[in-house]
Amino acid sequence: GEWATFSARFLFLRPAADSFRSVELGELLLDDGLRGMLYVKGVWIADMRAEYNLGSGLNLTHLCLDRDRRAVVHASDLESQSAALWVRAIGTRPRLAARVLELMQQPMPGADVRRVSEFLGGKAGVADAIASAWFAQHGGDAVPIAQGDLALLCGPSGLGDLAALEKRLGRRLVLVSQQVLDVLGHSVRR
Repeated sequence: GEWATFSARFLFLRPAADSFRSVELGELLLDDGLRGMLYVKGVWIADMRAEYNLGSGLNLTHLCLDRDRRAVVHASDLESQSAALWVRAIGTRPRLAARVLELMQQPMPGADVRRVSEFLGGKAGVADAIASAWFAQHGGDAVPIAQGDLALLCGPSGLGDLAALEKRLGRRLVLVSQQVLDVLGHSVRR
């Protein structure tokens, strides 16, 4: 009842069962029940599933709040802090690569994974973990290709010529979002 509603607003009363914590940035909340929830310093601020399509929960250390503790959320702050959290989380727990890849492959990737590739500089191990998850999903002979690149290679008919292009290259092409292609481009596993 009332206590359940109240306690869910404070992470110290109901901590996440699965999370990744970074002292500087905050915490990536990985429980399904916390998906899309935004906290600042452990205090619930808002459900961001609809507005930002968050695939994870976030407990950020720094976020501008107005005097009524309402979040003044700037998409760029949310995107960069959450992407940096994901990269650090995968660096510590490589198995999370499959989860971030799943979120990035959604038709409308959420704000929490949109900018992951921007935080991969010097983090080849993280990029390799994500690439390994991608190749495990699509096979070692697969070649990722963005929709725009396919149009350049195959002309305006695109998909009709995909099979011919695959035959010519002797490789299987898999359409990916630009975000996924950018992340895979950071990998030394090619």
